[in-house]
Amino acid sequence: MKKISVLVLGSTGMLGNAVTRYLSKNSLLNIIPTHRNDQYKLSCNSIKYDLLHDSLNILPRNIDYVINCIGVIKPFVFQNIETTIKINSLFPWELSRWANLNSCKIIHITTDCVYSGQKGKYVETDPHDALDIYGKSKSLGEICSEAMVLRTSIIGEEIHSYASLISWTKSQKGKSVDGYKTHHWNGLTTLEYAKCCEK
Repeated sequence: MKKISVLVLGSTGMLGNAVTRYLSKNSLLNIIPTHRNDQYKLSCNSIKYDLLHDSLNILPRNIDYVINCIGVIKPFVFQNIETTIKINSLFPWELSRWANLNSCKIIHITTDCVYSGQKGKYVETDPHDALDIYGKSKSLGEICSEAMVLRTSIIGEEIHSYASLISWTKSQKGKSVDGYKTHHWNGLTTLEYAKCCEK
């Protein structure tokens, strides 16, 4: 039986790493991860790809699915706003055109930060009302007609930085960490996101 080929873009980030590791356990799948930095390469078949410098045409064309795990997260938005817009807003559309030409399907993550939170009790069809650059950049990158778009917050462990909640909290050994008592969060762990992709 021919394995289903799955290209995971951004396998060295928090989400891509979890997706790659989980899906690699499925014997029916041929996982092809990409990495930007050789230092964090996950497997021998990983492809070096940096969307800021490389053409999508260096990626394999005979794949069934591409899971886009590349994105600039909120803590890094202001390091370079132009890069944030390129990665979060423009790249998903470029990827969509490439996938269409190569007859493969896209699974794309976006965020509930496309909503400002001012209205409350949002439903999937509500117009986006983000007020910040991060939310707006992710909103512009929602390629609804060309991909399976999963809009959620995620939580997980990073492999080489401490910007996201779990990794940052674990790095605060011996310190007290402030939190919330009445906050309701409805996102997914990176592992649960990977399981959704598998389905």
